[in-house]
Amino acid sequence: MKSRTPKRKTSAQKTLMCLAIFVSIHFSFTFCPTPLQEQAQAQVQAQSQRPAQTEKLAELLSQLDDIKIKNRQKLSLAEARVRRLLNPSLPKDPRTASSGSESVGQNLAPIQPIYPRLNLKDYEQELLRAISIQKESLLRMDFYDRLTFQLVSRFKGKNLRAFLEQALIDMSSIEASSSSLNKSMLKFLIYLRLAVATIPEPNENLISFVENYTEISSISHPIGPDQFISLRHYFNGDKIIQGSPTDASDVGSTLEERLKELDISQQNYF
Repeated sequence: MKSRTPKRKTSAQKTLMCLAIFVSIHFSFTFCPTPLQEQAQAQVQAQSQRPAQTEKLAELLSQLDDIKIKNRQKLSLAEARVRRLLNPSLPKDPRTASSGSESVGQNLAPIQPIYPRLNLKDYEQELLRAISIQKESLLRMDFYDRLTFQLVSRFKGKNLRAFLEQALIDMSSIEASSSSLNKSMLKFLIYLRLAVATIPEPNENLISFVENYTEISSISHPIGPDQFISLRHYFNGDKIIQGSPTDASDVGSTLEERLKELDISQQNYF
């Protein structure tokens, strides 16, 4: 009886087997990535998204920088006004004097003392108003610095509205637990968070919205979202504008009070 010997595989069969093995390996590599492959793919995806995130963040920070510059100018004017009231014999006008050239202020006539032009009550009101503007400007600098820190450290370039809501919640929590709690700042942060969550239009510039809310509300004497809705129709930054069809008599008295409190309208400090 003849013994059976295994048949040798032909070259065609070997080729088919190699091809099958290759397809199996390729399928496994493509559709069943290893953890290292998944990590590499995630890094590539993150790098592709990073330029857009960086561009969006840079735009937001630029807007905040512009707001800070305006606020520093207001603070500088308020500080100069306080110094002017406390020392009425200052020899130079702070608006035109230059630290780089002594000749700029040499030909200016000495500023006349304020005291003879104001009675004691008016002088006290002027001084208190200048001090309140100075304090408000300092509070705004603190707030915008905190908001900048939140953006730089945590913003990922996606839903800005949701981010601002959470950032304001976190800022409120930090303020509430601080040993140097500022109640007006805490109240402002809470009100602003509610306003951001409910008021802005879908395509509204949210940084501009925050600026407008801060200008109209103030941090020293914050107002709630409902009152802001009424007042925002009559403000545009530092100016009063024609509003929506809201009856002006409903908000006229409140508007006048806010103008007196915040001194939002442009003034000649000197």
